[in-house]
Amino acid sequence: LKQIRNGELFLKDPNDVNNEVRMKRSYYKGLLNRSPHNANIKLAYRIPKAGIETSLRWIYRSKFGFADRNGNNVLDITDEFVPGYSMFNASISKQIKSFTIQLTLENLGNYKQPIYLPGTPGRLVHLGINWKLNTNPPS
Repeated sequence: LKQIRNGELFLKDPNDVNNEVRMKRSYYKGLLNRSPHNANIKLAYRIPKAGIETSLRWIYRSKFGFADRNGNNVLDITDEFVPGYSMFNASISKQIKSFTIQLTLENLGNYKQPIYLPGTPGRLVHLGINWKLNTNPPS
């Protein structure tokens, strides 16, 4: 930001690629891989007598920069950004004696951005069984 204030940064003119324009503060869009807005909300519900737990999670991430395509070390052009997105995850578990069975669904909407978000392959389904050993034998 200091370089922008001092008039030391330039960007390619979108109307004429052979021309450079002095960078203005209003053109600056933040740091690489940093969304200006994020949200993470989880709703959970338990039915203790039935041994059931459920949850629904909403994750939001606004657009963020992934590359500096014009080499000026500043995110300033449209094709340097990943669009914002939302994802929903859900889970349900049932406890039966010393076992807990859990079903988890991640990315219910099957959101994919393989080039920009390779760690988000699409919808994932997990099924797990937990067995709690009794470490305190009866006396």
